[in-house]
Amino acid sequence: MRARIDDSVEALAKAVDDVRASDTFRAYLDVQARFHKYSWHNSMLILFQRPDSSRVAGFQTWKKLGRFVRKGERGIIIFAPCPFHREAINDAGESEPVDVIFFKPV
Repeated sequence: MRARIDDSVEALAKAVDDVRASDTFRAYLDVQARFHKYSWHNSMLILFQRPDSSRVAGFQTWKKLGRFVRKGERGIIIFAPCPFHREAINDAGESEPVDVIFFKPV
């Protein structure tokens, strides 16, 4: 049994080393380093749509920063949280507030 455990640990260590050495993982780490405040999902969206991007912001934010978007340029899509409150009926038949969150593409 000990030999099987050692073989499993060695196989796992080799798989981890292979992943760490891959170009895909390096690209992911590069994006995570630039966009550390974004979620994992949004980081993946940025990586797949524009792997060379250095900043991500909305149109109005670029205008506030004094930057301009050239005519005809296209943006990338990320997901923004949209929290809202609604009323739900509990088991006792009473109405109680519930916080709900969904994500929309922006």
